[in-house]
Amino acid sequence: FFFKQKTAYEISLGLVGSEMSIRDRNNYSRKTPNTGVPVIENVCHHLAQRVAELHVTKSSRPKVVLVGRGKYNPIHKMHLRHFVIARQFLEERTRFSVLGGLLVPKHATDVRQRCRTRPQEIITPRHRLAMVRAAVGGSPWLTVDSWEITRRRVLDYLSTLDHIRQLFEQRFPDLMAPVRFVLLVAPDQLLQLNLGELKDAGHECITICRPQEHKRLLRQMGNRWRNVAHVVEDNALLSVELESCCSSKIRHALMSGDFDAIATNVPGATLDYIKYHRLAQKMSGIQDWTRWDKDFAYSLGLTLLSLFVD
Repeated sequence: FFFKQKTAYEISLGLVGSEMSIRDRNNYSRKTPNTGVPVIENVCHHLAQRVAELHVTKSSRPKVVLVGRGKYNPIHKMHLRHFVIARQFLEERTRFSVLGGLLVPKHATDVRQRCRTRPQEIITPRHRLAMVRAAVGGSPWLTVDSWEITRRRVLDYLSTLDHIRQLFEQRFPDLMAPVRFVLLVAPDQLLQLNLGELKDAGHECITICRPQEHKRLLRQMGNRWRNVAHVVEDNALLSVELESCCSSKIRHALMSGDFDAIATNVPGATLDYIKYHRLAQKMSGIQDWTRWDKDFAYSLGLTLLSLFVD
């Protein structure tokens, strides 16, 4: 149940590092219209074409959707890289056919707990959600589910997976077999999951490890996680900047105004968004957060939030 990743994913890294960023940057000046389209349609829009393609090919492989919950405070290229690697592993090394991937920004409570001693590093929910949408851009298989971040209270991963399952059952009632969901988690979070509850719900999980992590994790897991957890070793040769990439380092660079230090680690459209809304200046205290920055609609999540203010 583990997989050793070679250097082939440098091609995939190029996708998330250049193609998506170029596409997003080209669309940056266009406002996202406040169309009032229900969240269920927003989330499934990109995946509907993939479902139609599988109907045409009459593929008998079980269909899965990758679900990655994260604080995304802010999102960076390693987040996207993990989705690409997980997809390729599931397509090539398992019986699954991947319909797509959902990025699920976590509730503000999770971010506040993580940054409770460093509140200046907290990026507001409105901007975290918008940055993830900017990073995904026009991807044909990745999209963003805003359900969890727009709830009035924090939710656990099983509640989110149940929501997404209901979403797909409503949107694609004619699928011959139900869609399964694979939760993409960080290596240090995998053993915190409830194995029994995952099995009972019919979910699986996957984690992407760098070489120094995977042996330790496999020793800790033993055999009881077999057929539930997929452990993928990513031992591709990465740049020093990408190897050490993490959200906390990006936040520190933003607060010091060092945009050059993060230019290779943050999707181009996301970095443009940060500059456009002067998030670095607001995090460092040079400029105050506005009411618009802080206001967020904890509603039923039935409307799209505009990426840009009028």
